[in-house]
Amino acid sequence: MATPAGSFKTDKDFIINILENFVVPDEGVQALLEEKNIFWANDARHQTFKITSDKLFSENPEDLPDREIFIKLYREAGSPADGLEIHVEEDSFYPENDYHIAAGLAKRILNEFKASWDEFSPLPPLFKPGFDEEDSDEIFVNRLFQKTILRDNEISGLIIDKITNWDPERLAVMDMLLLKMAVVELTEFPSIPVKVTLNEYIDLAKAYSTPKSGQFVNGVLDKVVASLNEQGKITKSGRGLIE
Repeated sequence: MATPAGSFKTDKDFIINILENFVVPDEGVQALLEEKNIFWANDARHQTFKITSDKLFSENPEDLPDREIFIKLYREAGSPADGLEIHVEEDSFYPENDYHIAAGLAKRILNEFKASWDEFSPLPPLFKPGFDEEDSDEIFVNRLFQKTILRDNEISGLIIDKITNWDPERLAVMDMLLLKMAVVELTEFPSIPVKVTLNEYIDLAKAYSTPKSGQFVNGVLDKVVASLNEQGKITKSGRGLIE
């Protein structure tokens, strides 16, 4: 798809025409908006046209490639000043998570877009592809999930044994879940350094659990790591050996 040769106004009108007459009315787009209960789409649509008119073409040369036009349009629409993230916050329990994942995927699709694509062309994969099993996000997530469930009783016993002055029944559910996942990552993924795992789950506890959860998870994991090392159950290789 190429913009018609002509004036700045011609190019601007061309982009607005694509959005107004092809993207927004598309049955697939509308079905997704309805399925995901995205009711702010019309507001975002009008904001997109405003950005196109007021900002985008006032700064770009006439020969700007189509892909770059849409990428800049996306960046402008997604900037804090233009409020797209605010719309997402109204519909999502953890907006910072959902928004940035979706924004990253949208950016990747725009960057990989080919002129030969049509409405039947497959989109890029949701997960980052890896060179092997250790690098694949999808394999990592599935394996972490499965192992956490399969080893639930074993890991629960290990964690409860290391908790002092705490009633296991009164632990925050999220704290216990994160501790179990951390143990699985420590023992099942040799290429992930111990320090990386510890920092990751402490940060997750701070973000998704109680105000004191980061400190609690940190203390329990220190004891768990010491115990697992004594038993020889933490084996690292390659990148996992990095301190």
